[in-house]
Amino acid sequence: MKKIGMLALVLVSLTILILLLSKKSTPDLINIEASNIASVCQKSGFYKNCYEQELTKLTKKNNLFFSQEVLYKLWDIDNRTRGCHNFAHRIGLAQVQKDPDSWNKILGSIDPQSCSGGFFHGILEGHARFDPTFELTKSYVESLCGNKDNKYNEGSCIHIFGHLFLVESNGDIAKATAFCDSLTLSSSDQCYSGVFMENMTKENLSVHGLATQSNWTQASLSTFEELCLGYEGKAANSCWGEMGHMYAAVYNDDPQIVFDACKRAPENESSTNCYFHAVAKMSVTSDSQSNVNGICKSYEGSTFFDTCVNRVIDALLHASPKFYERGENFCQSLPEESRFSCFEQLMQN
Repeated sequence: MKKIGMLALVLVSLTILILLLSKKSTPDLINIEASNIASVCQKSGFYKNCYEQELTKLTKKNNLFFSQEVLYKLWDIDNRTRGCHNFAHRIGLAQVQKDPDSWNKILGSIDPQSCSGGFFHGILEGHARFDPTFELTKSYVESLCGNKDNKYNEGSCIHIFGHLFLVESNGDIAKATAFCDSLTLSSSDQCYSGVFMENMTKENLSVHGLATQSNWTQASLSTFEELCLGYEGKAANSCWGEMGHMYAAVYNDDPQIVFDACKRAPENESSTNCYFHAVAKMSVTSDSQSNVNGICKSYEGSTFFDTCVNRVIDALLHASPKFYERGENFCQSLPEESRFSCFEQLMQN
């Protein structure tokens, strides 16, 4: 009987060992999922949509944190995923759709700046979309976004609600901007930015059947420019800021052409805001290091040069640590007197 007992114990031990050896570790699973997704989406003519769909499915199958690690691994496989705001947005949205009650806990567990606020954006949008008790009011927005005990950024929070205001207003820009007018938080200008960005992309509006998602072309630029010309003050400044993203997309991240396009804004403040928004996009999405190196050339010798340099480094490092080398090359390309401060900012992040 003792021999039989010992044999059974050995067999059980061997079975456990085999199971342990055959079980994939989490890092292995992350690598496998990233490779599988990349193999599908690299062949797709619509790679952005493909990655968004695959990461959405992955999140619903697992969770936000697993998908986040897969996304980070994708940066090593396909560098087009490094501009990851939209991908992170989809992951956050899918997590809240899967478990609507998790939004607040998840929101407090992520880096709000990661992927330029993409996870943060998706989680808050998911809360608004999938929580039947959600009610968008001035007091709610100011209570959530103005809470100094939280780790997320007030401006990012208000910006996201700007997107939601336009949806809640059924695409009526006048109604949405009037809601922004009522906010008293110091970052309330970000509300207008969210409204105009949503109007230009129509991403959330299309989900709700209120519009068709925008396809930016040179022909469509004049329509949005005309809209911006109809506003003044904070609203106008925010509208032209969002035009910076559109110019960068339409003009293939060419810094000189984008800089000249932003000059169409009637006020210097709006023109500068336009270009600085474009800087944030071009720094990350440009596939040309020479274009990145040229982003601030139009400001050389002006008081805006250092601010432009700071915007480039800030955009790169908030988007992804993978852009560190791009930042080094950018700093090295600057006039000698500006290199030290550029490298100093790069290393502090």
